[in-house]
Amino acid sequence: MLPAPLVPRSDRFVLDERIGPDGAVLKPLGDAELDALCDRIIAEGFESVAVGMIHSYLNDIHERWVRDALLRKAPDLSVSISAEVSPQMRGYQRFNTVCANAFVKPLMASYLNRLVGRLKEAGTHCPVFMIHSGGGIISVESAIEFPVRLLESGPAGGVIFAADVATFYGIEQVVPYDMSGTTAKICLIEGQVPKTSKTFEVARTWRFKKRSGMPISIPVIEMVEIGAGGSSIASVDNMRQIRVGPHSAFGTWSGLLCPRRRQADGDGCRPAAGPARFPNLRRGKMKLDTDASAAALTRKLSERLGVDDITAAFGIGEMVDENMSNAARMHAVENGKELGDFTMIAFGGAAPLHASRLCEKLAIDTLLIPPGAGVESAIGFLRAPFGFESVRSA
Repeated sequence: MLPAPLVPRSDRFVLDERIGPDGAVLKPLGDAELDALCDRIIAEGFESVAVGMIHSYLNDIHERWVRDALLRKAPDLSVSISAEVSPQMRGYQRFNTVCANAFVKPLMASYLNRLVGRLKEAGTHCPVFMIHSGGGIISVESAIEFPVRLLESGPAGGVIFAADVATFYGIEQVVPYDMSGTTAKICLIEGQVPKTSKTFEVARTWRFKKRSGMPISIPVIEMVEIGAGGSSIASVDNMRQIRVGPHSAFGTWSGLLCPRRRQADGDGCRPAAGPARFPNLRRGKMKLDTDASAAALTRKLSERLGVDDITAAFGIGEMVDENMSNAARMHAVENGKELGDFTMIAFGGAAPLHASRLCEKLAIDTLLIPPGAGVESAIGFLRAPFGFESVRSA
C-alpha cells in the first residue's frame, strides 16, 4: 500500500504532500520511488502480486497505475488489483479477497490452460466454462483472472440442482442438504431462489463463531458448512465423548473405509451401508475391508466407551447428525426462519444415509431424495445460467 494518495497531474502521476500523524510532512512518492518498489518486488522473485489501496473501490486509477508499472517491467508477472476483484468498501475484507485471488491465480491459470489444451487434443473444440460461487457459469478467461470466484463453486452447483428440483415439484421453501467426502453443507431456498450473500468466511477456527475465519467479499450462495463428511475421522476425547471431524481421511484412500490408517468408519459398519449397496464393490472395482474397519472401531471407540461395535458405529452417526442439525438450526435462526416449514432435498454421496435422522432432529416432515443425487453438482452445472455477478460500493 502506498503511503499517500496519487492524484493525476498532466500526463503523469505524482503525490501530494501530506501531513503525517506526528505533524511531519510526508515525502511524496513519485515515479522513481514506484520504480524502486517494482524493482524490489521483481528482484525478490515473487510470482504473483496483490495490490490494494484504501479507497480504490471509489477510484481505481492508482491501483491500475501500480499494476501497469509492474507489468511494464515484468510482463509475465501475475497481478491482481482489489478494484477489479472486489470493488467494495471495508478494506480488510477487500484486501483479504485480493490476496486470496493472487495466491491461487498462477496455479489456476496453469491448471485451466492445461485443461483446455488437453480437451482440444482430445478433439473437444467447444467453449469451456466454469461455475462460480454465485451459481452461474463464466468463461475460462474470467476464471483465470478471478479464481477466487471459484471458491465454493462445487457446492453452488448442488444448490442450483436443488433449486431446479424445487421448481419442478413446485416447492417454495427448501433446505438443500449436501454431504460428500469432507464436509456437509446446508442453505435455504425460498421461491426456488437460493439465498445469496456478498461476503462469506473460509477456514473458520470455530464452527459457529462468525469472524473466526478469513472473510472473502464476493457474491456467493450463502451456505453453512460443517466439518463432517463421509470420510471424517471419529475419535473419543478425554471426557469419553465421541468426536467426529474436522480431520478427514479423504485423499488417503478413495474407498469407504480407511484401513491404511486404521481409522474407524461408522457408516461402513452400520447395517444400512452393506457392501451389496455399492455398485463398484459388487463389480470388484473396490475392495471393502470390513474386518479392518471393525477392528479399528473396536480399538478406537468400543473399548474406550465400553460398548459393542454396532452401538459405537451408531454413536458416530448420531454425533455427525447432531453437529449438522445444530448448524442448520443456527443458520435458520440467523435468517429468522422456522425449518419445520421447509422441505429437505438431500444429495451428495453421504447425505441420503443421514437425511432421515436429520429431518427428525429438525422437525422437518418432508424429505426428497431425487434421481442423480450422488452427482448433483454436475447436474447443477448443466442447469446454471451464464452470468457474472458483481457488487460495487457506492
